[in-house]
Amino acid sequence: MHYIQIGILNKLLFSREARYSDLKVDQKISNNTFQFHLKKVISQGLVKKNDNGLYELTTKGKSMAAYLKTEENRFINLRKISARLFCTREREGRSQILVYTRLKHPFFGGQGFPSGKIAVGENFSIGAICELKEETNLEGQPILFAITHYIVKDADDEHLLEDKLFMDFWFDDPSGDLKTNNEGKFEWVDLENVSEFIKNPFDSIEAVEDEINRLLKFKQTREIVFNEYTHVSPNF
Repeated sequence: MHYIQIGILNKLLFSREARYSDLKVDQKISNNTFQFHLKKVISQGLVKKNDNGLYELTTKGKSMAAYLKTEENRFINLRKISARLFCTREREGRSQILVYTRLKHPFFGGQGFPSGKIAVGENFSIGAICELKEETNLEGQPILFAITHYIVKDADDEHLLEDKLFMDFWFDDPSGDLKTNNEGKFEWVDLENVSEFIKNPFDSIEAVEDEINRLLKFKQTREIVFNEYTHVSPNF
């Protein structure tokens, strides 16, 4: 969004209503230029002219303006929230977990556990159920066992690549026929062999082992834990 349009929202964020002349971020802006941007936020349903001939934020505009960093006249970047899916089962006396190999960017070829973005307004648990079905064709009941915050930085200059929050859900013995898709490959792996099976972990093999250990501990204690990591990635 253009800085003039952001500035209009910024002005109205602190007013119930405002005159045309009060909305200008910079009085040096020509009327034609300002009118263009004002019409733009009106056409987008963010601002409206009320019965008094003054301008005010619409409900949609208020929702959007809530994400403004007002002193810098810009929108804040929001972290991605995803459901991460840990599926386990027992087969012939062996404990197994579902491992995911990613076949798309970013992290092409990365291995770990599948995940899917949670849509705005979507219940986390329902989102996890939908993602499991969509990604693997499996069905089950999700149990939240951990919340994990990942900050991913580039290995060359350490600029921010991703900021993501995982809701880690456990699915115990999900039903259905496992299917893969063009986005990734899914395989049941014996728990004791996971460290040898995963050759290209998203983070590190130690992180994979920690995630499995958190799940195993949760099975005993039913204690939900929160963890934060900063990961420097050469393979984004």
